[in-house]
Amino acid sequence: MRQQVVTHHLEMTDPSQLVPARKSAPTFSLCQAEILCPALNRFLHHIAIATAINLQRCMDWLWEVPRSKTSTSHFARLALAA
Repeated sequence: MRQQVVTHHLEMTDPSQLVPARKSAPTFSLCQAEILCPALNRFLHHIAIATAINLQRCMDWLWEVPRSKTSTSHFARLALAA
């Protein structure tokens, strides 16, 4: 199947055609918090760490990385021996 391709070229031949870009109003603003909130910082830190750990677990599961063997407690070994 053949398709016809049309290419258009735009060319400025006169410097008077240059127009400065329009300045748009910012849609957001940044401000600095005046009151520190250690509880919020701790919460956000826990969320970030938990997300990183879960992402690593998901990647290990997708790539079929075997989980490490955990040690058996003394009590569990006694139960297995009985």
